[in-house]
Amino acid sequence: MGSDRLPPGVMSLKYEWVPKPEKGFPAAYDPSPKGSNAFLVPGDEELFVGGGALNGAVGTLLLQHAGQEIAFKRDEDGNILKREEAGKQVPHFEKEECRHRRGQGGLF
Repeated sequence: MGSDRLPPGVMSLKYEWVPKPEKGFPAAYDPSPKGSNAFLVPGDEELFVGGGALNGAVGTLLLQHAGQEIAFKRDEDGNILKREEAGKQVPHFEKEECRHRRGQGGLF
């Protein structure tokens, strides 16, 4: 088998990391990607995508830009409600209402 050949059923992917800016952190999401892309959701073992750090940002992006149903508590107009966590206002995630968490719980 040559070095440029892969076994049947194995696919090779090329990827690039998002470049780090001079200040701050790289963007977690590109609303206008060039070509195909993948987005790694940080999450945790319970498929939690709420909270005040990157998980909360990912949950908000999935809800607002990808049409994914995320278990955020919302007002009558659909705005995500906030709650205080460690002195910071964060999206109010209702873990018990998360259908992904319930589905995973049924498997394990």
